[in-house]
Parts: sequence; C-alpha cells; structure tokens
Amino acid sequence: IDYLDISWKDGFRWYDYTLVDSDAAINARLWQQGGHSGISQWNFVLHPVYAAKNADPEGEYVRRWVPEMAGMPTEFIHCPWEAPLELLSLGVRLGATYPKRTPLDADAARRRHLQGILRVREAHPEMLGEDGTEYLLLRDGSRVLLRTRSDIRQN
Repeated sequence: IDYLDISWKDGFRWYDYTLVDSDAAINARLWQQGGHSGISQWNFVLHPVYAAKNADPEGEYVRRWVPEMAGMPTEFIHCPWEAPLELLSLGVRLGATYPKRTPLDADAARRRHLQGILRVREAHPEMLGEDGTEYLLLRDGSRVLLRTRSDIRQN
C-alpha cells in the first residue's frame, strides 16, 4: 500500500475476489492495518523486493508460478529490471514478456505516500496526541487511541 499509494479497499477487493478461502473480517482488518487505517497499524513496512527475497530466497516460488522468469539467476529473480542486458536475453523482455516494474521508483513512491499521510495529519491536529499518536474522535466527544506506526508518529 505504501509503495503503490493505493487505498486499503483496493487490496481488500482484490484479495476478496482472488482468495478461495477469503474471510471478509480478517481481510479488511489486515488491509486496514497495512494501509494506515483502522484501529491499529503494523509498525513496519514491507519493501516489495526485500519481502520477496525474504519469503522466497532462492526464487523457487517465482520460477514455478511465473514461467517467464524460470531461467533468471537467483540474484535477479525478484528484481529483473536490475539484470544486465545479456541476462534479459534469457527470454525476459521487460514490457513485452514480463511487465515493467511498478512503480518504477519504489522508494520515491513510498515517500510520496508518506507525505500524503503527513499532510492529512497536519490538516487535523485535533486528532493527534502530544507524542504523535492518532486518535479517532467519536460523536460523544470521546477519543479512541489508534496504534500509529513509529515512523509516522515521529514526523
């Protein structure tokens, strides 16, 4: 969500459509947590490439389910856009046989997403605690503490 700058609702809809065992309550809560929404947030952000390398270090899953990438060396299996041109001759042609990287600059996309969050926080100081924690304001005037990621609280 941070890297694509999308609403948690987009991820929710996609998972709900594609998962055979989709659970609407769990799915919605986890997408809200990942998308800086809801009552709590994960206190980390999954970088798309680093998370892929951590979950599939040898690229076995990618090779099985993305046959276009089967011949790609492990070093580049999760980031083919970094492969030297001679390796791209293995059958991977970015934008033709394999999609171009989305977004092109993941770190810049995440920074833009974070700036958007910070703009909303700046526009609504009444929803922030002294330590940067966020609150949900209820109709009766009470507040509910929201778990706010530390990188956002510190900005």
